[in-house]
Formats: sequence, C-alpha cells, structure tokens
Amino acid sequence: MSNFLSNLEKFVSESRMDYHVFFRDRSFKLQEHFKNDSFCLKKAVTVPVEIIAPGKFCGFATQNFPSIKEYFIDILLSPHSSKILFALYCCPAHNAHSILTKLSPSLEAIAYTVRGGANLYKLNGWMVHVLIGYSIVTDYLPKGDLPPTLAWSYNVKAFIKNTAQVIYKSLNETSRLILHASMLGHDIGISKEITDHDIHGVPLVPAFLKEINITGKILKDNHHDVPYEDFLWAVQAVVRYHTFINRIGVEYSIQRSQKEIETLLNSAESKPWRDTFLRKDFISIIFLVAIGDLIAVDDTLFSERKTQTILKGYDTLLSIFPKESYPTDKSSAGFHRFKNFLSDENLEIQKKDADEEIDSFGYSPDDFWGNFFAIEEFNFTLSLVPFLPSAIDTLFVFLLIFLFIDRCLGSKTDVYEKTRIIFDHSIKLEVLSSQISQLRTTFTGDKYPSIKDNCWKIGKLEFLLLQDPEGQLISVRIP
Repeated sequence: MSNFLSNLEKFVSESRMDYHVFFRDRSFKLQEHFKNDSFCLKKAVTVPVEIIAPGKFCGFATQNFPSIKEYFIDILLSPHSSKILFALYCCPAHNAHSILTKLSPSLEAIAYTVRGGANLYKLNGWMVHVLIGYSIVTDYLPKGDLPPTLAWSYNVKAFIKNTAQVIYKSLNETSRLILHASMLGHDIGISKEITDHDIHGVPLVPAFLKEINITGKILKDNHHDVPYEDFLWAVQAVVRYHTFINRIGVEYSIQRSQKEIETLLNSAESKPWRDTFLRKDFISIIFLVAIGDLIAVDDTLFSERKTQTILKGYDTLLSIFPKESYPTDKSSAGFHRFKNFLSDENLEIQKKDADEEIDSFGYSPDDFWGNFFAIEEFNFTLSLVPFLPSAIDTLFVFLLIFLFIDRCLGSKTDVYEKTRIIFDHSIKLEVLSSQISQLRTTFTGDKYPSIKDNCWKIGKLEFLLLQDPEGQLISVRIP
C-alpha cells in the first residue's frame, strides 16, 4: 500500500464525521429554503469544507493531487473508499467544484445540478446524491448495515443481512471494481439530460474511466484478468441499466422489460466473459445499485415494501427471459401496477373503491386498468407520486393524464403501449396536492368537461403532448 493511500485512510478512519447525518440535516434546511422560495443554488452546491479539518486534509490532498489519480483504483477498492471520496468532495479546488470533481470533469459537469420535489439529498447538488448512494453500496451493504439516518424495521434489516450483504460478498474483486466505478459514474448522463440519463451516460463512460485512471495497463498491473474492452462494456452496461431493477414491472411495462432484457443480452455479442458476467455478477451489481440509488434520493423511500419491489425485479432478471405469459386478467394486473405508486400509508385502497372513482369520472374501470397495465413507461414516478396524500389523489392524477391521451389520440391499446409519462420533479408536492383536491371537488357529481383537441389546461396543471423525432415515443409531461 502506498504512503499516500495510507495517509488518506488514516485521516478518514480517525474522523468521527458521519456524512449521512451531516448531509441529511443540511438537506432538511435546504428543503425549507426550497419550499419558501429562498433557495440559493450557489450556496446549496458549495462544498462544506468546514467539516473536514481543511488545514490538515485539504492541504495534503491539494499538494498530492497527482497521486489521487495515480492511486484511484486503490481508493475505489479501499475499505474506507466512500469516506475518502466524501472528504475529497468536501475539499474545494482552484477552477473546479472540489478536488474530487477536478479529477473527473464528468463528475464536475453534474456537481451543480440540483433536483427538488421528492428528492432530498440532490438539493445539495447531484454529487451528494451520488456519494450517498456510493457509500450505501460500498460501505454499509458489505457490512450488512444501513446508515443511522434510516429508521428500518426488523424485516428490512433481515433483507440487508440475508440478501444484500450476501450478494455483495459473492462478487469477485474485478466485479467489485466494476460496481464501485459504475456507482461513482452512474449518473454522468445528467450532464446531457436528466430524462433518459442512463442512456445518455453510456457514450460518456470511456472518458470517465480515463479520468479516474482505469486503463488496460492499470487493470493488468492490479491483477484484474479482464480485457479493457470488456471492462468498459461492463461499466457501460451498469450505467445504462442502473435504474432497471427499480423499474421492472412498475415504471416499465412487462413488454418493455422483456425488450430491454433482449437488448442487454444481445450487447454481449456472444462473448464468453460477457455472457458469464451478465448472467451472474451483472444482476448482482444492479441489484445493489438499486438499493443505494433509492436510499440516496431520500432514506424514507427505502421501506419493507420497496425491498419486495427490488427483489421482484431481481428475480425477473435472474430468469433472464421471463417465462410467465401475460396475465389473462389485465384489469387486476393494471391495478396491481398502480399500487406500486402508493405510499405505505395509502396502500390499503380496495379495487372496488378505485373502480367507483374511475366510473364516476366517465371511464370503464376494466378499460382503464387494462390501459394502465399497457403503458410502456412511467418515468421517475417512484419518487414523486407516493408523496400525494391519498390513493384517490394519486389515481386522479392518472385519470387526468389518461383523459388527455384519449382526447388527443384515442384510447386504443397500441397507443398506450408506446406511451411514456414523465413527471417534472420541480413540482412542489404540497401545491400539487392542493390543486388535485380542488379539482376533485370540481369533478364531484359531474362528468368530465369538454377538452380541446391538442392541449388541455385545468387550473394550474397543464399537460403537453410531445413526440420524438422518429415519431416512436409519446410523452405526457406535467410541467
């Protein structure tokens, strides 16, 4: 071990700072500013240098900056990896956001991006979200633990101990390096666009690996017996599919999930190492990423029910090509998919109660649930819709969206099979909830009103129809 790495590890092992607790407290303060329209982006993304003894650590890291890149592969696999990266992130750098992002322009490009709404840690800038997720995956899960910021039940604790920890320990050294490098770079695509950032991130991976000094020679010198081209492909696969397990059967339709799995398998090009990696360690890696990525939005999202959703996605991937046929009762399947968008407090809604609301809105419940089952993708709704105050409020949002689609496009199933619904996270949830309550009152005892053919506005909610250049994708946005 180099003296440089030893000094880094010595500092963070002696530090009592808990970055999760610090950034969660900081996030709550930023959230209040966000709600009160007093949020300042510059202050929010400023690195909190005061928490890491700047004279001691920052001076050392700045003076030895070339060594950070030289030994970065060792930093990634260090047992103190996440704490070292947090400390490097909290050190400001000349002409860069921090010492960590100065090393990697790909990370620098996302450091100033802030996301509100249901996101908590992203209010500090996207890199805090990345590092929170990274520490979950590389520090807590390997120990069978979770941070003190998360109040977890016995069942969730058992899930971490009996499943997540076991899966992490099953990975070999090379797969752990793939996991750690991918977790650090999994969101680099947001520098292009937040929507579909998993897709946008793939072509950015080669530059990112070069920035953190992972090359064919470095892999060979560190006894990772895998060609660089295959290592690069593996990291690109994780970046591309890092949201997959959280989306299978929930945000993605069954058809979409199967299509993605086929694309994933085809990308291996029948190469033995890639095929083996996909069918074993890749699935394990994105399972672990799914846990870290969810907690790094807000700890409270990680509930016992969410662990079941993640396990379901994991089991689907293990089967590679799902053998089960489409449900014959698509109405029940659509209602089951809808329940995945509810908070635990609102989960007890009965289908007959939801059907009554749908019927009073002017829809056939069976047709509505069948179309709900067919929607190709509900983009990013897992961190937005559950925060609405009731299951009926959540249902009402979907009713409005579906009504818009039907009025503009017709209600044929194939329309829904090409439809993506994308939510804007800048919506203030308390405002949205208030508007939904007012609109529901307006609709009480009445059929839905007449709607313009191309654009519909009710109150302050506006639905826009967008289509991609090839005409393949229909998106509904709530701006």
